[in-house]
Amino acid sequence: MAGQDEADAAMFLPWPEASTSEGDDRENVSDADNSDGSARVFDPERLAMWPVLRIGMVLDPAQGEFGGVEPFRANLEERLGIPAVVVAFSSLSRLQAGLLRGEVDYASLSTTAFVDAQERCSCLDPLAVPMDEAGASGWTLLAIVPKGRRFSGLENLGSARIALAPEGSTAGRRLPLALLEVAGVSSDEARLVEEAGPLEAVGAVLAGRADVAFGWRPATRDGTFAEGGTLAALLARNGVVPAVDAIPLLGPIPSAPHVARTDLPESLRQELRGVLATWSDSGERPAGSGAFQPVSQKDFDLLAPLTAGGGAKNAVRGRLRPLVPR
Repeated sequence: MAGQDEADAAMFLPWPEASTSEGDDRENVSDADNSDGSARVFDPERLAMWPVLRIGMVLDPAQGEFGGVEPFRANLEERLGIPAVVVAFSSLSRLQAGLLRGEVDYASLSTTAFVDAQERCSCLDPLAVPMDEAGASGWTLLAIVPKGRRFSGLENLGSARIALAPEGSTAGRRLPLALLEVAGVSSDEARLVEEAGPLEAVGAVLAGRADVAFGWRPATRDGTFAEGGTLAALLARNGVVPAVDAIPLLGPIPSAPHVARTDLPESLRQELRGVLATWSDSGERPAGSGAFQPVSQKDFDLLAPLTAGGGAKNAVRGRLRPLVPR
């Protein structure tokens, strides 16, 4: 772990630059300016409680991305009554490590990065997940089989040819393997067909090289399907409806959650929930974000196989763009 922590050291680039110094010095904070140039006055009681909210994001400051999230930062600062700074990280794994070490107080993680982090520390409070215009705030895991083929459950796939996407795919590999382990089907004994990507895994089923593949489809909190996901991407690429059946396995699984450390006072965490709950009414939509759906830890309990079955290994690789519904 020591080697990983060193490799995942935070890249501290706070914004606004005048608000805080490098590291964990939260005393060196000055009042911000309002849009009219006047000094913003912060809440003395809240300042005594928590002098500055540090917001971790995956950003590239060289591309001017601080400016894109400035409306979000300013909104939080105004609503909470304390200074808020954005701390940039170069990757999702570094953001996760910084959150675990307490270098930031609040961040948006991928679903699997959150599950992995919570397993390590039990120190995070999920607040809300983004919703798209169709109201989808999560996704459902699908088993994809040839049209008309009977599917009798994961526990009966021991002799089946199972098409898998590469390591980076949650729906196409990590979660199915974890669920198979729980169902008693060992990945060491299964007949695994390695494919270049999730769509290629479905292509293997269509071509008869595999009996089952896995994918996903956007879903609302009550489980209603929305447009998009693996089969929609295959239709867009090939121009025809795939001759497969998609059987829901697990869901709805929440999208990438906004989370706060539990050492942030409860009153501030509740205020953050309030900001996100009313975000679509704020008139500001940085980086394409719209409304948010409140969540709690129990909404993620269905992902317990990810940790119990080891499926969260390498869960935090890749980049997570800030505040963009997925």
